[in-house]
Amino acid sequence: MKPFGTLLRALAATLLCAGGLHAQPQKSCAELRAELATVAPLTAVNRLSVKCLGGELDANPFTLRAQRLFDTAGRVDGQPRRREIKDVALSAEERRALTLAVLRIAEESLGGLPGSAGGADASDIARLRKALQRAIRDRADGVLAGEESPMQRAEYWAWDGLQAQLGDTGVEVPAMFARAGCDTAPLGAACVATREDAEGLLRGARLAQRAFTPDQAEAIQAAAARAAVRDARWRSYFADARSQYPWELFINSWRYETRVRRDQGLSGPPDWQWIVLHPDVGMQYVRSAAAGDRFTPALVLEIVGYNGWRWGDDHRPQNAWGVSLSRTYADTASVPTSAWGLSIHRNNKYTLTLTRHGGKTGVLLSLDLAGAVTSASQAWRDRFRIGE
Repeated sequence: MKPFGTLLRALAATLLCAGGLHAQPQKSCAELRAELATVAPLTAVNRLSVKCLGGELDANPFTLRAQRLFDTAGRVDGQPRRREIKDVALSAEERRALTLAVLRIAEESLGGLPGSAGGADASDIARLRKALQRAIRDRADGVLAGEESPMQRAEYWAWDGLQAQLGDTGVEVPAMFARAGCDTAPLGAACVATREDAEGLLRGARLAQRAFTPDQAEAIQAAAARAAVRDARWRSYFADARSQYPWELFINSWRYETRVRRDQGLSGPPDWQWIVLHPDVGMQYVRSAAAGDRFTPALVLEIVGYNGWRWGDDHRPQNAWGVSLSRTYADTASVPTSAWGLSIHRNNKYTLTLTRHGGKTGVLLSLDLAGAVTSASQAWRDRFRIGE
């Protein structure tokens, strides 16, 4: 037991130390910059880029201006600010105004860099400023993010420290230090100026990336709304469309796989269903039959048919119509007990079947009574929706 007790004490001490480490206050950007003064410049800017170059802890005047905008936009109608601006829904006009303001600050921040006056890094600074100016112009003109305006995407400006190029801007940060001859150690005034330029470029790019964060939130909210619509329609498909027996579920699931799921992945339910060997019951009326055979219970077997609709604003089937080739069976003496017919479906509830009994016309009304005794299991619903 003694070794085991020693092990427990060691484990407890380790956890306490770990807890103490986590409890230590976070270093300021100034402290982190001083700590990184003697390391390789690329490593230093990589560490600083996490939160100290355009991030929430950056004390740079340009970042502070942008941060005030984010703090303002982080409170909507008195709602307290959450961890990220993406948690707060902004209108299209609010997002446009916020994004433009932050982009202008990012572009302005590049003007005071050492290389902006024609130094060794002037071309990289000019390249990033041009991209920022294009992003500002496109956003102001209402150009949507896409192939025509890729710089309106947050990932266009992203840098993780491992990639050579700063997002998709064409600026290569490691190459800047290589040109200055300080890619392994911070030596000389040229290296100091290059590091300042690199930090400024990363700060501007990070601010631009943050400027488009509300767009990401809007995309997430739109995707969530579309997912909610899909869920509502799938529930309605199994609850409000015509009932389906297991073999019909199998056939419709296979058809859905070949027409929709294979190409589109997760998608909304179909607005159609095939009807195959679907039995139901109803009341048959044959006017010209003998008195006891005119109005009798009957079984209808829909051999094959098709039912379709459109999705309404409430995400339920609307204006549903269907038709099936059917065979009916009734216990009658004055007319044939079975007959071929045509079943017409309306709004997934009512079915009118017209038949011919030896030259006599019959009418059979049914109300999809099978729906009261058949229900797709959750496993079948999941299989229909995403496959197996």
